[in-house]
Amino acid sequence: MIRIINIGQQARTAVGEGSVRGVIGPVETGTRARVAILDVDAGKAHRVGPSDRTHVAYLLEGDGARVSHASAGETRTQELPRRGG
Repeated sequence: MIRIINIGQQARTAVGEGSVRGVIGPVETGTRARVAILDVDAGKAHRVGPSDRTHVAYLLEGDGARVSHASAGETRTQELPRRGG
């Protein structure tokens, strides 16, 4: 089954670093998977903590974004281009 979701029509909820729109999840579609669009305000940061679930981060718009990740006790930081993830 193919399902088209118009993310532009999803309601935004204010969070500390900007706003979030739920796209796929228990509330939106009754699934265990969760997809959300997080709009981070300029100058703010969003932290994705450790989890037993897979996380995917993708930068849609913006400039000067950096992503840091830790593995085996080592932290790496790199620039993230627009439309990169």
